[in-house]
Amino acid sequence: MKLLWNDWLCGLNGVVSTLKSLFMMNFMSYSYTNPTLATQILKKIGQLPILPYNP
Repeated sequence: MKLLWNDWLCGLNGVVSTLKSLFMMNFMSYSYTNPTLATQILKKIGQLPILPYNP
């Protein structure tokens, strides 16, 4: 059961890191076209409680 849980966590971490990299690539290209909105979004993200997650 523990092995299955570890596999599930690894899969989830992979999905999260993929989503994070996709979001960052989209965000970088988006911030060139609309920098003011990008900084507002970054401020909002900075106000959110960050989960202790390090890939």
